[in-house]
Amino acid sequence: MSLGVSIGKRITEMRGEKEVEGVQCCPDADHEICDQEFTRWTKESYRNGTGDFWHFWEHYVGSLFQRMSVERLNSAGEPLAQLKPILDEINLLSDALTSRADQDRMKWFKYWANRAVELYGDEAYITFR
Repeated sequence: MSLGVSIGKRITEMRGEKEVEGVQCCPDADHEICDQEFTRWTKESYRNGTGDFWHFWEHYVGSLFQRMSVERLNSAGEPLAQLKPILDEINLLSDALTSRADQDRMKWFKYWANRAVELYGDEAYITFR
């Protein structure tokens, strides 16, 4: 099962005839945030993956990931979490990870969480699909 993560501004959109809260990704960075070896989305605040990606969130983000996953569900059942109140916790997550791929994922997560809060303040959110 794939996991997609979007970081950006909380929005309301129509899906069929239903209004659903979601996240509009931040504008692309003007430089590569991540290594092409580990993601196709080197400048984007969207990232997707399977086994190793799930492991990263569950193992290295851990209880913070669990809280973000249940903080609030939109009407489509997707988790939405506000970033500003937990930004200090995100920035305190360890960068000393065993694999280069996980180091790249952490760099991505921290960069985009900080950038989203900088751009959108209280409207900066993360969602998992």
